[in-house]
Amino acid sequence: MSFDETAAVHERAIEPVRALLGESNLGVLYFAWVVPAGILIFVLAIFF
Repeated sequence: MSFDETAAVHERAIEPVRALLGESNLGVLYFAWVVPAGILIFVLAIFF
């Protein structure tokens, strides 16, 4: 989490992920950084 705060990773991920998902009517995925964060959490959960 400190890496994210230092490098502002989730702020930088918003625009590219929104572009991949299509920018119209994202609904719950409006906060697009949730998608890569969810994938990372899933991978870490399997790892641990």
